Amino acid sequence: KSSDLLLLNLQNQKIHLWDLNEFFASQGTADLPTEPVRRYRGQHEKQGRYVIRSCFGGSNETFVVSGSEDSQVYIWHQQKGDLLKVLSGHSGTVNAVTWNPADPYTFASASDDHSIRIWGTATTSL
Repeated sequence: KSSDLLLLNLQNQKIHLWDLNEFFASQGTADLPTEPVRRYRGQHEKQGRYVIRSCFGGSNETFVVSGSEDSQVYIWHQQKGDLLKVLSGHSGTVNAVTWNPADPYTFASASDDHSIRIWGTATTSL
């Protein structure tokens, strides 16, 4: 269940997925995990000067999407960790992304270039 999953963006632009299900199921009596269950790779790892936000999305929250300091948007398969797409379209750091809660095939990205881009698929698969 995704409400028990935590995406953590690190300063070096790495993204880790933590599963807190066991901790929450035990009502806080179990130990917190010491290792992430997944590390999303493929994003350009440059300095890490800005806060970058990632999120779950798509049908059944199948995907992880993130902005980056290299002006691109990255999409991974949440369970497999595979990098699926790298999207260009901004000219500045992409600080935030969010999926459309009413349409699992559409999301938005916001950038330091003062633009917001709406992304979608022509079909129902990425």
